[in-house]
Amino acid sequence: MHPSELAQKLGLSLQTISAVLRQLRQLDLVRYVTEQRGKRYFIKDETIIDVMKNIEHLVSRIRSKEY
Repeated sequence: MHPSELAQKLGLSLQTISAVLRQLRQLDLVRYVTEQRGKRYFIKDETIIDVMKNIEHLVSRIRSKEY
């Protein structure tokens, strides 16, 4: 996804999205390809998606006091 699309979808500024993506690149968690429209980012490893889903599930349980 392009940074501008992420910013719009998440309701955050492009500056914030760019800063976070920079940090994620430094941690080697995301990669990008350069296209005509700019850079398109993707998650480097499917394991990261699984970890994030587990974190989301845990946060959901904590918020609903099931934990």
